[in-house]
Amino acid sequence: ISQVVMVHDLRPISHPDSSLQSVYFRAWVPPLLRQCHTILTNSTFTAAEIQRCSGVPSERIEVIPLGVDAERFRPASSGDLPSQGRPYLLHVGQAYPHKNLGRLIDAFAAVARLQPALLLVLAGKPHASETPRLKALVRERGLQDRVLFRAYVPSTELPDLIRGALAFVYPSLWEGFGLPVLEAMAAGTPVLTSLGSGTEEVAGEAALLVDPWDQAALTAALSNLVREPQLRQELRRRGLERVRRYSWQRTAEDTKAALGEILSALA
Repeated sequence: ISQVVMVHDLRPISHPDSSLQSVYFRAWVPPLLRQCHTILTNSTFTAAEIQRCSGVPSERIEVIPLGVDAERFRPASSGDLPSQGRPYLLHVGQAYPHKNLGRLIDAFAAVARLQPALLLVLAGKPHASETPRLKALVRERGLQDRVLFRAYVPSTELPDLIRGALAFVYPSLWEGFGLPVLEAMAAGTPVLTSLGSGTEEVAGEAALLVDPWDQAALTAALSNLVREPQLRQELRRRGLERVRRYSWQRTAEDTKAALGEILSALA
């Protein structure tokens, strides 16, 4: 039996922990990948991760980037601008340790002293051990009224939440792709994200890229983003231009073409 699989990322192998998911991935996924006729994946970064962990040759891996719903995640027009309240920075995603939210909170603590109205909104599902640690860090930094944890945001509200942000901040240590980066760009929100993984590949030069391990660099980049409206405007322009390369229509067409080629080869 010939198998074709889609691999979005290999985080449980690249960033293992004691969970059953990590144990399963490390034990079973590399042998499974070696048995596959073709592996579809969403970035050249993840393709390299697949090769590293399984030894599958590059000719058996096909990269098909994900898309973005540009109609849903669109820039605000004069008729649908979000209500203006306190300015906020936004992160969207479950609070896994690799999301690097501890360093983000520390960077925000430095910036918040000079920007008394600014908030940091962390939207996404809590993590059993990481979220309590992050909340303790917020208390230690005296930011209880400045860092807001939003455990769940309905899909109908997410585009407005992203559109209304001063900037979208996503300094993850590791991402296979980084779909939220695309969604923020499509919404016209300037983006800060990480060098060295799928987010850099997705964002290109359309985001403010920073070494996510370097606390001083992250703090400096966040400060620049908050203080410089011209930088935010330029990132907004670049993001809207960059996101034109990505669509679910193109993802569907490329996937269909890849599957057609595989079926022809197996006939």
